[in-house]
Amino acid sequence: MIKRNVGRISFLNFEHQIVKKQHIPMFECSSAANEDYEVHATGSNAPVYPEGSNNPHSPDNELENFFNISLELLCIVTTDGYFLKMSKEWENVLGYPISELLHKSIYDFIHPDDMEPTRMEVQSLQANHPVTRFVNRYRNRNGGYRYLEWNSVPTGQRIFAAARDITDRVHLHQSLEQSIKKEKELNELMSRVVSMASHEFRTPLTSILMSTENLRSYWSRMNVQQIDTKLANIHSQISHLTAIVNNVLQISRIQEGKLSPQLSTVEMVGFCRSVIDNFLADSKQNTSIGFTCTTSGINIHADEIMLRQVLVNLISNAVKYSQPHPEIQVDLTVRNEQAVLTIRDNGIGIPENEKKEIFQPFYRASNVRGIEGHGLGLNIVKETIELHNGTIRFESVQHQGTTFIVQLPVVHPMNNQ
Repeated sequence: MIKRNVGRISFLNFEHQIVKKQHIPMFECSSAANEDYEVHATGSNAPVYPEGSNNPHSPDNELENFFNISLELLCIVTTDGYFLKMSKEWENVLGYPISELLHKSIYDFIHPDDMEPTRMEVQSLQANHPVTRFVNRYRNRNGGYRYLEWNSVPTGQRIFAAARDITDRVHLHQSLEQSIKKEKELNELMSRVVSMASHEFRTPLTSILMSTENLRSYWSRMNVQQIDTKLANIHSQISHLTAIVNNVLQISRIQEGKLSPQLSTVEMVGFCRSVIDNFLADSKQNTSIGFTCTTSGINIHADEIMLRQVLVNLISNAVKYSQPHPEIQVDLTVRNEQAVLTIRDNGIGIPENEKKEIFQPFYRASNVRGIEGHGLGLNIVKETIELHNGTIRFESVQHQGTTFIVQLPVVHPMNNQ
């Protein structure tokens, strides 16, 4: 180009492209002067990029590419907690488009319980201290929360942070903790079973053994009444052992979900009167049981056999622990769509520091030693009531008495089928 124009011009500016080995086009500007057919030229070069585009190797574009391909949750945040830049992975984890997250405060998404710990970590960053392995929860678009683990460093007025979603890991850890807790509870239960068996089984078995040995050794010298007494004792002890075994099996079936109530409509007023009348008829001691009801036609859906066992158990305990003159009061009412059944006694009460254990299987309070029982009844009562979507609680003052309160959902007439 220069050669063609040497004879005609004294000065020329022009430009052209040169392709380098790295396939980056260069732009060269030159000047040429015609002085006695001599050419003087100068030039410079720079990469050529499409109009309106930036250098792909500039720090900004390289950072953008890195943010777009990263599998981590990368972000740049102001020191007061506002998102300035975020990687695409945030959309996958939280479900929000990046446009909804940018320039919003991190505190708009943090779980309320994690707010204060997060503020403390941000203050540490503001003091120019890096933060590593900090965990908090961020709300996703569905309203749930994801556990995020953070590494963050302060740089001037900005915080550079990388996080990862550890929700699955946290849930697995929680599941393992629950399994360990359950295993510990089972071990404690097994220990109580062994302890209970060594005591509760030994006594009746010893009694049975003695009765059978007496019968074998002195049968020929016993009269009919003496033989009947020994046989009755054997029968009683076997019945006691059978009751313990049946209770243990019932607890096991409930906890394993193998015991399903056979639901029917139970009219509670008549039901309670029937249970109380039958209990008094079978009682061998002078017992006072009062019954009051403020509402008629109280219906619930329940397994009547299981519900009868619950009420008999609570009344039996009230009588057993209120000697020598038990005064029991049973009340029935409706409150907040719940049938409320209370059983109040004038007995020995439950020690304050043992109340939290009273529903545990095989647990017996320290003040009931010498009173017959094996610590299974209240656990069965609680499990059975919860199986019917009900609740049970109690109030007790030692040496004054105990009140158990049972609540079960009522059935309205229109739903009574």
